[in-house]
Amino acid sequence: MVQVKESWLGRTVDFLSRALDLRSEEHGVISGNLANLDTPGYIPRSLTFEQELQQALGQGGLPTQRTHPRHLPVAAGDVSQLNPEIRYRQDFALGNGSYQLDLDNEMAKLAQNNLKYEATVQLIAKKLAMLRAAITDGGK
Repeated sequence: MVQVKESWLGRTVDFLSRALDLRSEEHGVISGNLANLDTPGYIPRSLTFEQELQQALGQGGLPTQRTHPRHLPVAAGDVSQLNPEIRYRQDFALGNGSYQLDLDNEMAKLAQNNLKYEATVQLIAKKLAMLRAAITDGGK
């Protein structure tokens, strides 16, 4: 997803929207791990984006590099540059080519991801309510 121009909703909604996309992807990965809990030969996966998301949120954005002098600079905090990566988790290897996931641990990850998703939805709703109030009450 390459974003050249900021949407009319602003950076906050753009950031939160991308965070929702990433949380949804993570839900799919965790659900896949749960669905294949007892599947022989299945290697558990994880989606890596949390550190980059936190960096974009709190520390001035992702490290970016202009590859051509005529390219537009990427604004700080631009989450459109986040590229989550699915990695195979080796932390549950049993040594005989099989893996053993902990059901409780995976369910906790799913619940945590769900809470973060819901919190992000609430933040978007609050931001949109503020915009609505500014539009409707601004003309009074």
